[in-house]
Amino acid sequence: MLNDAFLDRISGELDVILPKEDCLSEADLVAIIQPHIEHLIRNDQQKLINLLYRLDINELKFRQVLDQQKPGEWAFSISELVISREKEKMFWRNKYKYP
Repeated sequence: MLNDAFLDRISGELDVILPKEDCLSEADLVAIIQPHIEHLIRNDQQKLINLLYRLDINELKFRQVLDQQKPGEWAFSISELVISREKEKMFWRNKYKYP
């Protein structure tokens, strides 16, 4: 399950509206943001690159997706990278949160 703070962060970063459901899984979230990523791949690659930079997505991982996946799988894999990185950032923020 994904908490509200995490969903709010993803929603704000990607400028997408996410449902406020208690049972939203990571797979559901990928399915929701994948069309947005697909749109950026097809129509605004510079905006996609800026987004990935702003989200601090590892460039090597991004290049691996482009090199090792078929173009039809890029949006899914990039969506997974985004979610994984946001989860990582939330973990570290919570770990070193000022009391």
